[in-house]
Amino acid sequence: MLTEKMKTKNKKTLVIPKNVILVDKDVKRQMSHYCLRSLLIFGRCLNIFPVEGLMNHNPEKHKFKFVSIKMLLTILMCVGTTICCLLASIKSFSAAMVMHRLISPLFYCHIACTIILNITISKKWNEYICHIYIEELKFLRKYKPDLNLKTKIDAILTLTICSVILEHTFAIASFSLSQDCLNKATGFEHYIKKQYHYIYDHVNYNIFNGATLFLDYRNDLEFWRSDNHFNQLSLYQPI
Repeated sequence: MLTEKMKTKNKKTLVIPKNVILVDKDVKRQMSHYCLRSLLIFGRCLNIFPVEGLMNHNPEKHKFKFVSIKMLLTILMCVGTTICCLLASIKSFSAAMVMHRLISPLFYCHIACTIILNITISKKWNEYICHIYIEELKFLRKYKPDLNLKTKIDAILTLTICSVILEHTFAIASFSLSQDCLNKATGFEHYIKKQYHYIYDHVNYNIFNGATLFLDYRNDLEFWRSDNHFNQLSLYQPI
């Protein structure tokens, strides 16, 4: 029984032959794991893609560990966005059913679902990327594409980050300069209370939870990064 279980387990584990790990630089630049590295590292920095070893050129080193600091931070991020979604939903449904009140609940719900989807992909990432590596290597040894995919993806990522920073700047200016504020506070407290009024209906404000919510406001970065990441994965299939 133990031998059969080991055989079954070994069938699910894809090992890259040692003679195919070393490839030419021109070929390596067209590999998926190399082209998507900047996107994946960005996702890991945002705590939504908990895979270790992304800097390594060998895809076998891309490992997912359920018991790790990265996974803990990802779970905390998911729980935090879920709580924000619930509180925003309570605020929306307790007031009049106006469509613009549903933007925040849907936004946080989308982020929580995206993080869960990223976790499921991370769990199978090693198996997926090793399989893609072998198939791409067979393809790229016969055909030499002219497209510099890594440069294109890095450019898209840079434009995405710049657009999000610009959006943040306009959003902060809008909340800070608004004349019909929900409270008479000024400065940082004013901004936080206006942005997260559905949360402060249930908890008292202090500088610590305000700073935490301000850092959590980068969630729309995850929205942009995740959509961009999945678009690249779906568009780039050379086989």
